[in-house]
Amino acid sequence: MLAIICRYRNLTDAHNWWIKEIIQRQHSQPPLNGGASNHIVRSNMNCSEVIALLTRRGCIDLTYSLIPPNHVTYPVASGGLGDVFCGQLVDGTPVAIKTIRVYGGDSHGKYNKRAAREIHTWSKFSHPNIVKLLGLAVYRDCLAMVSPWASNGDLRRYLYRHQSADRCRLSISICAGLAYLHENKVVHGDLKGANVLIAGDGTPMLADFGSSSLRDTTLQFTRTDTQPGYSLRWTAPEIIRGKSGNTTAGDVYSLGMVS
Repeated sequence: MLAIICRYRNLTDAHNWWIKEIIQRQHSQPPLNGGASNHIVRSNMNCSEVIALLTRRGCIDLTYSLIPPNHVTYPVASGGLGDVFCGQLVDGTPVAIKTIRVYGGDSHGKYNKRAAREIHTWSKFSHPNIVKLLGLAVYRDCLAMVSPWASNGDLRRYLYRHQSADRCRLSISICAGLAYLHENKVVHGDLKGANVLIAGDGTPMLADFGSSSLRDTTLQFTRTDTQPGYSLRWTAPEIIRGKSGNTTAGDVYSLGMVS
């Protein structure tokens, strides 16, 4: 009985939060006019305008399918530019919610643009060794990415806890995921142990596409001054020395370091 009451309260809180979000969206919804500007994401766009561009290209808005946090939450993982929170859909499904970290005094616009770029790139992938993007959402006033919760954590932690794991099988699966990206003209750009997540059944999946580049795209983004950093241990020497940008060859070097 107590579980039913708690579930009802969660759904009620979610319902009230949805109403508030819908009202805010209606006041800031962009016009559906044509033109080239509807294919460009700019840093001066508000969150609703960015979401409209992404949903028109097939991304699913899960804002109203998330149970909103009713208390202060802290990220369960953090990277160079983003934070990951543990969340839940209204049907009880656990999910990972990734946001781009916003620094005090900065406009949310450029962070929404960075998130939109990653969402648009990520949404094109469908492979068992690539983390699936379930959709986007507004979370903590930021544009966020929603994906299935990987209960086994990342590759480093998984191998620490499962020292008898079949590393050859894991490496082959990671190779398959990277080959899929390269076959689709995508450079990952930040392949490392922390960006390989392990599903509940032990399947490795590539994650974190904030540094990825998609060659063929229907959505353009204005130039961003702040560029993603790199992880020294996994990055090819020519990239560290500034002689090359992210390339498929650089990905293969990183793959060797991961394997």
